[in-house]
Formats: sequence, structure tokens, C-alpha cells
Amino acid sequence: QGLLNTNDGRAVSMRVRGPIVADEDFRSYQIIISPTERKFTAYRGYLDVITDQQVLPNNTAAYDQFVHALNKANMVAGTPFTGDKNDILGVCPMGKVYEYRTIDGGDDQTMLWTSTCSGLLGSLKASSTQLSQLFLNQIPDGSNIEANLKI
Repeated sequence: QGLLNTNDGRAVSMRVRGPIVADEDFRSYQIIISPTERKFTAYRGYLDVITDQQVLPNNTAAYDQFVHALNKANMVAGTPFTGDKNDILGVCPMGKVYEYRTIDGGDDQTMLWTSTCSGLLGSLKASSTQLSQLFLNQIPDGSNIEANLKI
């Protein structure tokens, strides 16, 4: 299975977008985990101005544990949408949108998404709460990221 592959070039990511508000107040962040690094990037505005970034080392043993935890949390459960159904532009304007990706050589292999808005659950068939906590736990003080960014 692609998620459990620990070869070079493999990675998993989570991107969280906050409510759709004024450009000055819009916040989002992304966490990308690979066998060699853990990267957190916080953005301001719709043009993704970087406001904070941490790049930390990782190792294959830690990545293997992490992707197995994601697998047990059903990160790749669901069927990716195609076309307009996969367009998250404007989705859940008062809440958060979560995108989860598996990556190989810089290219997306799967992208599943969900939101905090009822009726807009997206293609992910897993708990975004559990998945997001697993990703946040990979970054020191990660549990405070959303509060610090005011998302």
C-alpha cells in the first residue's frame, strides 16, 4: 500500500484552511512528513505568505511508526473525488477544511478532504480529529498550533 511505503520520495501531508474571511485575517497551515524530515509551514492570506516555518529531521523508523498509525486511523479510507466534487474552493466558509495527501516524488498519489461543516464531509471516511492530532504530534508544541494561529 502506498501509505506504508517508506522509500525516499514518499511523504504524507495535512493542510488545514481556516474560515473564509478578509485576506488579512485568513490563516492556514501545512505539515509534511517524510522519512527524512518534518516540515510545518504557517500561512497568512490567500496568497500563502509564510509567517512561520519549522523544518526538523526525521528518520525512517519514526516515519514507519507514523504512517502505520495513520493507516490504523484510516487516513486513506475513502474514495477520492474527481472534477468539481474535488474542488474545495469556497467549501465550508465558516469552518475548517482538512486535506490529507500521500505523496510520491513530489506528486500527489491520493488526496482526501473533509470539513467541520455539517453536510460537507468530503471524500475522507476517517476521523479528521484523530488524523490531525497525529500530524500535530509530529511537531514540537504542535498541539498549540491552531490556537496560536487563531484558526
